[in-house]
Amino acid sequence: MIELHEELYTGILAKYCRDNFPFFPHLTLGIFTKNDQFLQVLEEAQQLNLNYRCFVDKVHLINIADEQRSIIWSKEFVLRN
Repeated sequence: MIELHEELYTGILAKYCRDNFPFFPHLTLGIFTKNDQFLQVLEEAQQLNLNYRCFVDKVHLINIADEQRSIIWSKEFVLRN
């Protein structure tokens, strides 16, 4: 995933790469406006004791309108084995 991330931010996307933040593969649990909501969800997720190992065989590129948080377009990319 890190290699894919680095490859995505070359060429025409290079200007969007944020070098001041290292990339860590992650799952987003949600957006929380209150810290207590975040802490509750984090605790519940940790109690699930999930195994985060996975095999990535495709990636979805999604363009989202910030104002409405609606999908403008999306495209699926199948990765090589």
